[in-house]
Order: sequence, then C-alpha cells, then structure tokens
Amino acid sequence: MNARPLDKRRGRPTPSPDPPVPPAGVLRDPSLRRALATTFVFYVAGTMLQANITVFLSDARHYDPPRIGTVLFLVGVMDLLSQGIATRLLLPVCGERGRARAGLALNATGFFLIGAAAFVGSSGFLFGAVAVFTLGDGLFQPATNAIIANVEPDHLRGGVQGANQARQAIARVLAPLAAALLYGRHPGAPYVAPGALIVVALAFFARR
Repeated sequence: MNARPLDKRRGRPTPSPDPPVPPAGVLRDPSLRRALATTFVFYVAGTMLQANITVFLSDARHYDPPRIGTVLFLVGVMDLLSQGIATRLLLPVCGERGRARAGLALNATGFFLIGAAAFVGSSGFLFGAVAVFTLGDGLFQPATNAIIANVEPDHLRGGVQGANQARQAIARVLAPLAAALLYGRHPGAPYVAPGALIVVALAFFARR
C-alpha cells in the first residue's frame, strides 16, 4: 500500500484533498436548485435575444449597420452603469436576493417592451426598452452568481460552479434555435416568449 506523502516542514502526512462530491450532493440545497433553475431560464431568454436582435433590428426596424451599432453600444453603456453603479447602490438596501428579483422584473419588462417595438416605430421607445432590459440583466447576473457561489461551503463551490456552467452551455445550444423558430411566427415572438419565461422564473425564485 502506498504511503501518504509527508509534509516536509512538519514531518507528518499531508491532509487528503476533499473527496469529489457527486452531483446529487452538490445540488441537495433547495435554494441552490431554485437559483440554478432560474439562472438556466435567464440564460435561455438572454441568449434568444442575443441570437436574434440584429436580425430584428435589420428586418423589422429596417436599421442600417450604424444604427444597429448604436443599439449595441447602448447595451454596453447600460451594462457598465448597472453592474458598476446600480449594483453597489442597491446591495446595502435589498441584498443579493432583492437585486436578483429586481433584475428579473426589469428584464421581463424589457423583453415585453422590445417585443412591442415591433409595432411602435419610435426609436426612443426601442432604446428605452433595450435600456430597461440591460439594466435588469446587469442587476441579476452578479447577484445570482454571488448567491450560487455562497450557498455551499468552500469545498463544494467547484461542483456548484460546474453545474451552473453546464446549464449555461445547454441554454446557449437551445436558445438560438428557439429564437429562429419563434421569429418565423412573428418578429416580436422571440421577446414576448422569453419575457413570459422570466416572469415564471421570478415567481419560482421568489418562493421561500
């Protein structure tokens, strides 16, 4: 039988690493399962928008490349404001779960507004809708990442993050196809349907 390696500084065996945790053990916490399920729905919805927004702007709104670039620039600005400023201001007031709920509510509202932009010709309306969506996105992601990271002891966090990343990868595979199929039905459908999913996810996440 092989001897355990010695700690040369103390002359005694080094501690064994923590045993691998099976997925069932990692996901045993109900609050963690809710957070992971909500995050999965969030990434499905968000990836649907990412996969479709340039087609929507070009086809339904008849935007040229510079105007599409302006919309995407607005997304980046709102990400900066929401994650760099709003997140820090709201954390002492409502905590991580409160920020996550607020982010989901804003995200769903933004989805519905972007879907309505298929019928409203105003660019200001569209820009406002994108700003609301992106603000919610920027509030939810840091909050839920913190919730998922802190819900388990240190030695389980690798398994938790692995489960979260696996769900994100699945979402990125399924969402573009779903967005394409819905867009074939109506240009606003890839935004109204994810908005409805986010409302359901918010109700599920808010459960105690």
